[in-house]
Amino acid sequence: MSFNIGELLGKGGFGNVFKATDGDGNSYAIKYFAQNQPMNADLLENVRKRFIKEVRIQKNINHPNIVPVIESWEGDKPSYLMPIATCSLADEIETNKPDVASRYLEIISDIALALNYLHSLQICHRDLKPQNILRFETDEGGPVYRISDFGLISLKESNLSNLTATGMRKGSDAYTAPEITQKLSTACAQTDVYSLACILHDIVDDGVRVPCGVIESGTSFGDIFAVATRADPSKRFPTAKSFVDAVADVAFSVSTPSVPAFEDLANSFGTNSEDNPEFWESVLSAVTGGDRAVKNFIFSKISGETIKNAIGVSGEAGQQIYGEYCDWVASRRDFPFEYCDVLCERILDCFESVDFERRFQGCYALLVLGTSHNRWHVEHAFMNSLGPEIDEAFAQRAAIEFRVLDKMICPQIRHLERSIDASIKHFHPAVSKAISEICV
Repeated sequence: MSFNIGELLGKGGFGNVFKATDGDGNSYAIKYFAQNQPMNADLLENVRKRFIKEVRIQKNINHPNIVPVIESWEGDKPSYLMPIATCSLADEIETNKPDVASRYLEIISDIALALNYLHSLQICHRDLKPQNILRFETDEGGPVYRISDFGLISLKESNLSNLTATGMRKGSDAYTAPEITQKLSTACAQTDVYSLACILHDIVDDGVRVPCGVIESGTSFGDIFAVATRADPSKRFPTAKSFVDAVADVAFSVSTPSVPAFEDLANSFGTNSEDNPEFWESVLSAVTGGDRAVKNFIFSKISGETIKNAIGVSGEAGQQIYGEYCDWVASRRDFPFEYCDVLCERILDCFESVDFERRFQGCYALLVLGTSHNRWHVEHAFMNSLGPEIDEAFAQRAAIEFRVLDKMICPQIRHLERSIDASIKHFHPAVSKAISEICV
């Protein structure tokens, strides 16, 4: 395949990106390895080999929030072909920050989904920054953000001490965690969490950051920034998911009216009170009392780890709280679009800790949440939760539960078929048989 190489779209420390057009007029982006900063011959060769390695890794990764490598070429001047993006997140922040700020949770959630997948493969990005977050348009007309340009930085290849506060915001060092400034191999999941926090800071705050330091912010996310950028990686959020979980909780809690009589109870989440089974009995009583406002308030404050802790500490009471949580998720149609992923992950995290009845409540909550909010990530999660590899006994129980629900599930199943091109045959055979007989 041959391409006409057009305008320069961007350049970084080790690569130049050009617009490329094939013979049919389709547009792509092609990135060539390039020496855009001084370095000796040995270091240049080392970086070239690392460039090739990173491309090989990215080429073998298939995730909707990671830029795919369509084709690659090696040799003295390695390069690779990828879809052409609308713009980078850096461009958006610079030209239309108010709009970006209004969509901060959507953007951070997309990045976190990619990071969670990479980290599950024990791969760290190491050079996460707005310039490496690219915006693409979906078939539905909305944006999706994907990460690219896996990290090729180290202290030798940057000049941290000479960067000004203004210039720093444009380069890698504005997003670099302190542990990798001396040794790149010390990178871990929490290294990328540090960078993710810096990106969120760019979006929602106008304050200046100290390179490799703890972020101080007067926004409602101040405590989250402080935890996510601690000097000791082990004391940060352990995963990108847990970071976004905390951000989403703040965002959702702000929009949920408080119930003064239950503020002390809600404020006890994350404290030693969680170790007391009687505390969970009080929570269960609150969320089963029939007051919708109370349930909204309590569940807007509860985290995934808190729910898991409830199950571990209080047994049946914790299982009931999880069931109530799933029913609450399934009963609402007004969750912020980006919050759906957080709710989804909380439900999934507890699957192995609950009995079959509650696990099915979780599956059904995912079905309703995904289809009512048209959130593809949740819809795929529902499909996977009842896939061919699930436990045979649970599959039989799920089939029975679907028969109880009967035809009320059919509109949602049809939505899945349209939304993510799903097929009933992708379920476990027992589940597939039940659904096909119900929704003939």
